[in-house]
Amino acid sequence: MLELSSYVGGGETDTIEDFVLKRERREADDMAAVIRVHCEAEAARRAGRRVAQELANAQAEVAAAQARLAKLRAG
Repeated sequence: MLELSSYVGGGETDTIEDFVLKRERREADDMAAVIRVHCEAEAARRAGRRVAQELANAQAEVAAAQARLAKLRAG
């Protein structure tokens, strides 16, 4: 297993720790392309997970606001 780190801008480095160096990856003609594809897929997976968490948080905030509204209306 390899750990890949890449400067992503804004003074931040992104690290991917689960890159498994399989035989077909070791023997690839363009290792940089193999790593780039993996990093892009990992970044997309992380972004999807982050969006899902943000959505869940927003839904919880809406539910809490609706409950507060109902409580205020009931007086």
